[in-house]
Amino acid sequence: MNSKKIGLKDVVLITLLTAIMIGIQTIVLIPFVANLKFVLWFVGGIDWFLCGIIYCLMIAKAPKTGTAFIFSFIFAIYYFFTNSMIIISAMIAAAGIIMELIMMKGGYKNKIRATIAYVIFGLTIMMAPIVLIFLQKDAMIAGLLANGMTQEYIDSIFAVYSAKNIGIGIVLTIIGAVAGISIGYRILNRYFISGGMVEK
Repeated sequence: MNSKKIGLKDVVLITLLTAIMIGIQTIVLIPFVANLKFVLWFVGGIDWFLCGIIYCLMIAKAPKTGTAFIFSFIFAIYYFFTNSMIIISAMIAAAGIIMELIMMKGGYKNKIRATIAYVIFGLTIMMAPIVLIFLQKDAMIAGLLANGMTQEYIDSIFAVYSAKNIGIGIVLTIIGAVAGISIGYRILNRYFISGGMVEK
């Protein structure tokens, strides 16, 4: 594990950078919100592509045990307050623990391990709502029918979450995350490390 202890300054930095990532995700979602299929396909990939440099900066400035969990915990709190679904928040927090395990013993300085952790978190954010939908499918259908929706319309909604569409979303999320962190490391090396703002 990293010998340096995480401090208040690190927590403030992580909170700020995570808030920026959440803001990016919110902005990215807006153009796609009317089309569930496009949300499933594109939002995850675009999110984690754009957030790559911020993630790289975060783990470079605070390469300490606890950074990944605090990052994930902030996301978990945000998702709880926006949808009140404890299961989604629990999955996101669990992803943070998995990230910490991957990053143990120098992982914060290892590009491959940092990338794997980033991809896992991106996939968790993408898949958590889908998992919840399938866990609560019967209750959701009953609620929609009670609100006057036709079975045909309900079927069209759930048809979006086919194995094919989920698979496309997973692939594009992985591609976006890997590309985002790759570009993030290049920018980090060129501007932040070379400028002395971040230790190599």
